[in-house]
Amino acid sequence: MDTGNSALGYDISTKIKHVGPTGLNNHREILATARARLKNLFDDGHNVGTLVHEHSNFIDQFLIAIAACFGIDQRADLSLVAVGGYGRGELHPYSDIDLLVLKLMEDQCADDNQIAGFVTHLWDVGLQIGHAVRSIDQCINLAINDVTVATTLMEVRWLCGSRHLFRQLRTAVSSDLIWPGKQFFNAKLLEQRVRHARWHDTAHNLEPNIKEGPGGLRDLQVIGWIAKRYFGVKDISELVDTKFLTKTEISALEEGKQYLFK
Repeated sequence: MDTGNSALGYDISTKIKHVGPTGLNNHREILATARARLKNLFDDGHNVGTLVHEHSNFIDQFLIAIAACFGIDQRADLSLVAVGGYGRGELHPYSDIDLLVLKLMEDQCADDNQIAGFVTHLWDVGLQIGHAVRSIDQCINLAINDVTVATTLMEVRWLCGSRHLFRQLRTAVSSDLIWPGKQFFNAKLLEQRVRHARWHDTAHNLEPNIKEGPGGLRDLQVIGWIAKRYFGVKDISELVDTKFLTKTEISALEEGKQYLFK
């Protein structure tokens, strides 16, 4: 993760120093400037895939700087983790920013002022935050019973706080312990059939849903999730080495993703 100069314009760490009324206005201004810059780059024809990742990188820096204001980055009993699409490093302009505040103990942080202040500040600044505060055991129990939760936890990414706690989570939700490859594949296949049925099994509705509909982004993501779970790869491009997909097929998938991103 790059915590230096943002591709959207400036070094966040030098601009976010404190919270409170003055800080709130300053943070809103930083966010608005970055969003305007993102839109201008898109309108100027910059590669949309690059912009999606640059937006994620900017939000990384923004969140880490805010977390430092609340002292969360120094906590040995907490880890701030990006999950879902944001964990994958893909963040569209109006996507939710999904965060997991990983805690050491299950009964910890019931009235943690640092966490409450941090999350409240993010909402006040204008970020669409989806967050959960959970222990590793709570994450495991939810993931065992819900393949969607398990999928989300496959794409976790450490932001700040305890690296040790984060590594424990990565190990705990591995395919060696929960949702092994074949079981995961069958569950995602069923999930996909149910999702397609909601869109009448067609991509050609008057208002097609480019995320959830047949042939949309979710279908591309399913390929990546299954590849990670079954083959243990980090990126679908590695499926060429496994002889599961050809270079031509990988290129077609990437072209489709960039089209849908745009």
